[in-house]
Formats: sequence, structure tokens, C-alpha cells
Amino acid sequence: MAKNIYEYIGKKELFRRAQNVSYIEVPKMKELVYSKFEGCEWLENEKITIRSQACGTWILIQNRREHEEEILCGYDGEGNFSRHYVNGKNIAVKADNKSSERLKILLELDLDNLPEQLPDGLKEVRTVY
Repeated sequence: MAKNIYEYIGKKELFRRAQNVSYIEVPKMKELVYSKFEGCEWLENEKITIRSQACGTWILIQNRREHEEEILCGYDGEGNFSRHYVNGKNIAVKADNKSSERLKILLELDLDNLPEQLPDGLKEVRTVY
């Protein structure tokens, strides 16, 4: 009997990774059909295809009706991808929770009383003029 030489992340994990970082709207998981073959796995319906290779370190999300395509590369095991391309253009990876919390704090600051308002974690940031 042949040994399975490929590893797969599975339907739920593939869907979770695509949903967490994609700019394309992903339908509900129950609307997608899961398939796998020789190291590749995918979820698809008539509108969306989510493909994965190399145990989920490379994911392609394709919206066939809108002609949109996202490629996510370099999964680090903690929910982040190092590179993200939308329709062939390299874009910044979505901010994690810590970055978005820092941005929220910075946007709420009163610029007239700036030095007194900064939390301890942000005081070490240097100002560039």
C-alpha cells in the first residue's frame, strides 16, 4: 500500500486562512466544495476558488465573476503571510491586532497635549521631522 507523501491543512484551516487575510469576500464554508489531489487542495463554488499548495504556505483566492485574484505567500504559522498580491500588485499585509490597537490610540490623541497622553508603550517611538 502506498504511503501518503503529501500533507494537507484541510477544509476548515484553508477556509480560516483565506477568510482572515483576504480582501475578496469569501462565502460561507458550507457553500464551498473541498477537493485535494497530489499536494494541492482547493475550495470552490461557481464564484470563488481558494487553492493551496505547500501545506497552506501559498494560497490563491480567485473571484471568477469580478476577475479579482489574490495570492498569499510565506505563511509563518501564526496567522500571518509575508507577501500579499492583489491582481498582480504587491500590497501591504493587513495589520495585526497590536498594530491596529496602536493606530486607534494614535488617532484618538489630542495633539495639543501630546506628551502627557502617550501610553508607556508608545513613548519610545521617535518623532521624525
